[in-house]
Amino acid sequence: MTSIKDVSDLRVYKLSLEILNKIYFFAYKIPHLKLRTQLINSSEAIAPLIAEGFAKRRNRNTGYWITDLLVWLTSSWGLPKIWAE
Repeated sequence: MTSIKDVSDLRVYKLSLEILNKIYFFAYKIPHLKLRTQLINSSEAIAPLIAEGFAKRRNRNTGYWITDLLVWLTSSWGLPKIWAE
């Protein structure tokens, strides 16, 4: 069993990034604009939400302000980190 040190060690996080391109390809075939937009927005939100949950879970015994700070950081850095990977 491997140790999980960072959110990028989670298989579900890696899978959410890998499947994003497939979702884009599929979404642009949908003629209905609102449905396409909703599908893209929700699929882009998966990885940052996993990162936010990982930050909350990892730091639950520390002070609340640290957890709030990490949630803010993962929320603000979540999408740019996805695009960089």
